[in-house]
Amino acid sequence: MFRFVIKYLGFLKFVPGLPLLFDIWLKVYIFITHMELLNWMDEISAEVQQWPDVIVHTHKYGGIQFDFKHKEIGHLHGNGLLDMPLNRQLKATLIEEGHVEDHHLLKNTGWISFYIRTERDKHYALQLLRLAYKWRGGTIPGCFFAGIADRISSDHSGVNKPDFIGPFSNWPE
Repeated sequence: MFRFVIKYLGFLKFVPGLPLLFDIWLKVYIFITHMELLNWMDEISAEVQQWPDVIVHTHKYGGIQFDFKHKEIGHLHGNGLLDMPLNRQLKATLIEEGHVEDHHLLKNTGWISFYIRTERDKHYALQLLRLAYKWRGGTIPGCFFAGIADRISSDHSGVNKPDFIGPFSNWPE
């Protein structure tokens, strides 16, 4: 449903208030069909807003946006879709390894999309947000991105599912 609306009715996002109304509808649908997802989204929001210099507010197209020092580190839609900007090289590696998807609209950028479907996905989403937080804060060295593909492949060969949190286990704190 979400993909259909974005693909064929995406132009409606420019109608004032309509994206927020659509996001509310998504949350009502999730409340009926997958209530624990709303709890996981609340837990993500509660944790991220405790990080230093993070502000949580409503995203312009609905959902919750997380900003670090006035720069977005990601936003969470009412259906559990986490969108966030990353380094293009890291994005390519994570997509290749099967951990995230290309952003549903911004294909040729550093943006990624990740659906939260399980509690493990919630933890993975938090680690993705932590990565973006550190990237925006400049605390991840450039050489870290260059070697990540080898670390993911050698440390976690054969694991290729979105709710896998292994690649983050040896990332810098």
